[in-house]
Amino acid sequence: MPNAARIEDFANAHELPIPSSLSKIIARDKPIIGYYGALAEWVDLGLIQQLAKEHPEWDFVIIGKSWVDISAIENIENIYYLGPVPYAELPALAQIFDVAIIPFVINELTDCVSPIKLFEFCALRLPIVTTPFYEVTQYKETFIKFASKADEFSRAIQECLTEEIRTAARVAALEFAQQHQWSSRTSLVEKLVEHRLSGLKCFSNYLPHPYIAALTGTFFHFDGQDFYGGGAERYIIDLHAVLSKMGARLVTYQYG
Repeated sequence: MPNAARIEDFANAHELPIPSSLSKIIARDKPIIGYYGALAEWVDLGLIQQLAKEHPEWDFVIIGKSWVDISAIENIENIYYLGPVPYAELPALAQIFDVAIIPFVINELTDCVSPIKLFEFCALRLPIVTTPFYEVTQYKETFIKFASKADEFSRAIQECLTEEIRTAARVAALEFAQQHQWSSRTSLVEKLVEHRLSGLKCFSNYLPHPYIAALTGTFFHFDGQDFYGGGAERYIIDLHAVLSKMGARLVTYQYG
């Protein structure tokens, strides 16, 4: 089950005032290539660095908490690292992007990732360039481009900066985002659960106190042993900790 987005938080971002902290960037009057999200081992900082150095005609705005050494993107004139910001402030900041990028390293971990930011970028009506990790390759939209290397990213960004693609994104990206919001995901889960007898256990929470049942996605490695420690799956661990403090025990029903 892929992730989804609260598109209502992003769809009207262009009606928000642009924060004064961005005035220096806006004044440069260059195309803005943007990324927000955790700066962790799955983000290819070297790729961002190379793109910025090869394209001084573009500005790069990076938003998010850094969990790794980010020296690769520091002290580069056309890279602006804004650090972490509250979720509520993201739409006003990201509205200045001309193209959004998702420069993830492709590996076993990222091939199991469904990036919420993909749908949020679409709600912002942005064309997107992303590396072709497994989850995103299913989307065949004209405003979503795939690229693996710096030269491919360069060509894809240049294409996304054309009026043709930007115009398409302003309409089609929002329509795409509307198909990938949480209300549609929960409706799908409910239909699946209702049509499978075993799924009724999730509705009934059939085990008596102190058990609490939860339906989860697959967060284990394909060998069924190793538990991935990064991303949304950590919420299951947090939920277990919270319930333990309340004297309850967590039972998970896992699909995927």
